[in-house]
Amino acid sequence: WQCPWVYLGQSGLEHIAAKHPDVTDFDLLWLPLAIASGVIVQVEKDPRQILVGYQAEPELFYMSALKEAQKSTEIWVDSFYRAKEKQLVQLSKKGPVLRPHL
Repeated sequence: WQCPWVYLGQSGLEHIAAKHPDVTDFDLLWLPLAIASGVIVQVEKDPRQILVGYQAEPELFYMSALKEAQKSTEIWVDSFYRAKEKQLVQLSKKGPVLRPHL
C-alpha cells in the first residue's frame, strides 16, 4: 500500500474494547511497533486486508487486522488482540507474506 499512515479510529477502539477486553490501554502501545516490525500477511480472500503478527516479549504475542480504504489512500486498524504463538506460526497460511517479523 502506498499510504504510510495507519489510523486507529473510534470504531476500531470500540471493537477492541468489546471483543478483546483483555487488551489494555498499555497493550495498545505495542501497536505501532507491531506495524513497524511485525510479520505482515496479505489476506488471500480479501486483498484489501492485511494481518500483522508481533512477538512483543518471549511469551507475549499480538495480532492486528488492517484494512485499506479509499483506494490505498487510507489504512485503518480493524482489530488488535492478544494471540498465541501457534497463531503467529500459522499466519503465513492466510496469504502471501509481505514482510517477515523483524
